[in-house]
Amino acid sequence: GWAPAPSPAPAGGFLSSVTATSASNVWAVGSTAKSNALIIHWDGRTWKQVPSPTPKNNMGLADFLDGVAATSSGSVWAVGDISCGCGPGFSLTERWNGQVWKQVPSPTPGGGTRLSGVVALSARNVWVAGATGSGDGPTKTMILRWNGTAWKQVPTPSPRVSAELSGIAVTSADNAWAVGSTSKINHGSSQTLILRWNGTAWK
Repeated sequence: GWAPAPSPAPAGGFLSSVTATSASNVWAVGSTAKSNALIIHWDGRTWKQVPSPTPKNNMGLADFLDGVAATSSGSVWAVGDISCGCGPGFSLTERWNGQVWKQVPSPTPGGGTRLSGVVALSARNVWVAGATGSGDGPTKTMILRWNGTAWKQVPTPSPRVSAELSGIAVTSADNAWAVGSTSKINHGSSQTLILRWNGTAWK
């Protein structure tokens, strides 16, 4: 059965995503009440908070983590954004190398970027889904792919006035799914959105 597990998360904090590679290697991410990134790790016995790097050039903005994915005990990715919390800000990607978390440079297209979901198949094959936009205006879907060296944006369809992606899953090089929603102006009348990767393009 399910039972509560004691968590080291500070008061007012929340967790957004979790990933596991074994019974003794589980990671969860989120944010604290002070709007700082929160990362905790389960070693098979207890949850412990792990220091998250302070984003470079954050200009006093808050950093949020919304997604996490691991391929091994020495390779974990966490994604989110650096913003005021009122819309897409600067994209944020962090990587665990087995000893410490380090920020990895990532693009921020569209005036602002929010990264929500991440999936990792290997050290050279990582996908991230989210949205681009400015302020609280309409957003467009966005997907980034890590090739082992750098993040590159992959073109995606973005139907209706506003669209965004919140989750992504990959089974092979030619089969991936991303989900989210579309809406009219000011995010009204939302509808579900599903995109599929066929090995060459998202449709």
